[in-house]
Amino acid sequence: LGPETSTLVLTEDYLSALRCSRQYSALPLMGTSLSTENFKRVTNWSKSTQGRVVVWLDNDSPQVIHKAKNIYERLNLLVNCTLILTTKEPKHLKNDSDIAEIITDGN
Repeated sequence: LGPETSTLVLTEDYLSALRCSRQYSALPLMGTSLSTENFKRVTNWSKSTQGRVVVWLDNDSPQVIHKAKNIYERLNLLVNCTLILTTKEPKHLKNDSDIAEIITDGN
């Protein structure tokens, strides 16, 4: 994770992370859990950049939404964090401006 931007987007998969990385720092979780290693990476990134972390999983089922909320609650204790609960996935959005709008609005 580099300090290229002041926003880090956590996604569920590589394709969504790739789409977000055109404008933001991005980290694919490769699932719906935040590992201890990734937790440390994210909190260290936040401390060094004073940046905001955005949790944007696919939200395609109640279980995923629950896991996204758990990740948000865990991180929000230590970092500036936003949770995006939309059914739109970054990998399915065609325009960078659509991704930026969702991340800026936080929903």
